[in-house]
Amino acid sequence: MGVDVTRRTDRIKDLAEDTCRVGMTVALEMNKLSAIENCPAFTPVPQIQYKQPIEIHVEYESIPAIGIADNSRITVEITNHSNEKTNGILEIRLPEGWEANIQSMNLTLLPGKKEQIPLLVEVPESIQILNETNMLRVAFHQQNGIETNYDFGLVGAAVWKLYGPFWGNNIAIPRINYWDSYYPYIKGATDDETADLTRTYHLNSVVDPDKEYMPEPGLSVHGESNLSPAHEGKLINIYTDKFSVNDFIGLEGPCVLYLVRYLDSPDDRTVGIHIGNTDAYKLWINDLLISESRNTDWCTNENNHILKLKLNKGINRMVFKLARRSFKADYSLIFCEGAPCTNHITDFSSKNPLLLL
Repeated sequence: MGVDVTRRTDRIKDLAEDTCRVGMTVALEMNKLSAIENCPAFTPVPQIQYKQPIEIHVEYESIPAIGIADNSRITVEITNHSNEKTNGILEIRLPEGWEANIQSMNLTLLPGKKEQIPLLVEVPESIQILNETNMLRVAFHQQNGIETNYDFGLVGAAVWKLYGPFWGNNIAIPRINYWDSYYPYIKGATDDETADLTRTYHLNSVVDPDKEYMPEPGLSVHGESNLSPAHEGKLINIYTDKFSVNDFIGLEGPCVLYLVRYLDSPDDRTVGIHIGNTDAYKLWINDLLISESRNTDWCTNENNHILKLKLNKGINRMVFKLARRSFKADYSLIFCEGAPCTNHITDFSSKNPLLLL
């Protein structure tokens, strides 16, 4: 075995110094916590990285996550580092049921040039299930038979169905004739108090976290009359651990929401849950109330812990009741392996709530 290298001189002393420089550079690069004492000052050997003739890379145009009835914009960058023009086929491999503006395309790469290709990845509303971990592949098949691959991922959002918002008047007024005034029912002891009560009635509302705005925990309203659009529900995608009630509704004022998720577990297992909250909540899983809180002093991702929760293989129905009684209400819900500071669980899936009764 030999090493083909251009030396600065043919002196043994210079060879020894260069060999030590390489050894010191590698040692410090591989273990940045190491300390080598009494070493003469030296200049590290510059790193020279070998580049493949064809290099593929992707740039996410927004967060690397996607939900149901959602899309993600990505730029595929493919560079020809060789000195020759290269012809081939660019192929995009997607998870089952996903769609993209490009499946495959003929591509010619000029020497030393980079091509940037806009890629729009979509998850249709009709898809049955969305995994939390999703891998995609960009493959370039050259005419000479050589294939270059690049794998990248998109996090699958937690998919919920939202019911609400629900709220009530902060002063109860009986049914009256339309020509009668309601002011006698909100009159205070003083003019100032009457002004406060009147504007509060006009501009504000009230919620009770313990009130059942829908039958809990089933939320079934089949056969009931006088239902509002809030009872119909809509699909929402939650991309991050922390989220806000304000993310989903434009209503200003106190309200209650119900979020329903059909979480699919690949097996029977015991997990932990960390919950963060700035306001009241209740959480049911498979119709069992497993956690609730009226309020908290300060929101963290670990205000409340469930260390050992048994999940079933297949569908586990979650109902997350959230209250907002001030300007904003933030929450987080994280599945982990158990105790605090353990690994997050990333192999769950969300069944499409629009396709389930």
